[in-house]
Amino acid sequence: MQSIVKSSNPIRKFLKQRFKELNLTLDQICADGTRHKQKIFKPQLSRYLSGSNDVKYGIISEQIIVFLCCRYCINIKLKVTKLPYSEESALENVKKYF
Repeated sequence: MQSIVKSSNPIRKFLKQRFKELNLTLDQICADGTRHKQKIFKPQLSRYLSGSNDVKYGIISEQIIVFLCCRYCINIKLKVTKLPYSEESALENVKKYF
C-alpha cells in the first residue's frame, strides 16, 4: 500500500517552494536533518523532490518527510471521517485496497 504522505504532490510542491524560498541546498537540508537526529540522504531527497519513483537506491521515509514538513513549517492535515457502516460497501473498500 502506498503512503499518503509519500505520494502527496502538494507536500512535495510546498517543500520544494520552501527550500527555494529559503535558498537551501540539498546539502544544507541534509546537514540540518543530521543536527536534529534525522538521517537524510541527499540522493533519496533529490529523487523525492523530483518525483522519481526509482527505488533502486532506496526511497525517503515517511518519517523524514513529516520531519521536513514540521521543520520548514508545512502543515499536514489528514481528514478522517466515519461513514455509516454497510457490509457491502465495507467489502468493496477492502477489495479496492487489499
